[in-house]
Amino acid sequence: MKTDKNLHFNISHSGAWVVCVTHDNEIGIDIEEVKLIDLEIAKFVFSKREFQDLMNTKALRRPECFYELWTLKESFVKAIGKGLSFPFDSFSMKLDSAGWRPITENNEIYYFRQYDIDISYRMAVCTKNNNFCEEVKFLTEESLSNLMLSVYQN
Repeated sequence: MKTDKNLHFNISHSGAWVVCVTHDNEIGIDIEEVKLIDLEIAKFVFSKREFQDLMNTKALRRPECFYELWTLKESFVKAIGKGLSFPFDSFSMKLDSAGWRPITENNEIYYFRQYDIDISYRMAVCTKNNNFCEEVKFLTEESLSNLMLSVYQN
């Protein structure tokens, strides 16, 4: 989401987490709780190659891999400003020596960063340049409320 020429932000939430990211370029973020899921849905939301790769993964790791791929794809469609209106099966994610890359018709370059904030969640951030913060800043509800109050008072 764009706010002005120099500040872009995006928000996501799942389970116990709400995450927000800011950047000077278009940016997308997604977080998902890893839980049991009917993996048949992957046939309809992932590309054929991605579905085959998922099914070739050990059965116990499939839910984790599903959510890893989902967060990468959702962070990408949010970064390009399309959100979930951009069909997930219309592009593929590829892991190469440079990291994750979306394979799309226009071949624009995007970069991804995954953060481990909770063993039960997967989170990914996507933007057009490879400038990511090294660590995640955590705020409690109280510290966020205090921050918001100070913003409104100023």
